[in-house]
Amino acid sequence: MACCPAAPTGKIPGQSAGPAPRSPTTTDAKPATPKAQIYRHAQCARCALRKDLAALIVDSAADPLAMGTIVDILCGADRPESILTWKRHPKVQALLTGLSSGDVELSHEGLDKAGHGQHISHLRSLLEHHGVLVPRDAHLALLETWLAFKLDAIPVSVVRALSGW
Repeated sequence: MACCPAAPTGKIPGQSAGPAPRSPTTTDAKPATPKAQIYRHAQCARCALRKDLAALIVDSAADPLAMGTIVDILCGADRPESILTWKRHPKVQALLTGLSSGDVELSHEGLDKAGHGQHISHLRSLLEHHGVLVPRDAHLALLETWLAFKLDAIPVSVVRALSGW
């Protein structure tokens, strides 16, 4: 999904021939499309994001194919600049590296165990939207978590007393 001349393929999506033309007055790559702007080191935001994510979660991944899918999903966002900002947060980086290493299972249960927060909700909704995770009723999942927490807080002696009814 290359989008600028600095990308590995040098092709613009839908372009059939060679790399995009370069400016004769500079050695820096031009944006691939009129809307794309250079973000970092002659790369558009989407290519910079792909490079960052590859280094963060693909290069040393326990499951490179699954992590590559996540990179494709995140890089496919309408506004890659937003994902670049989002992924800078330490909690997001910890979540992504946890998924990459296998410490966080790529499932609803794994994400539930990773904690709570907007960073997890955001990633979960993207993964559901793109079919990596099966969609689930978020309200029901919250109720189940709350109920388990409340039931676990009941002392065993009370449970035994009530089980004799």
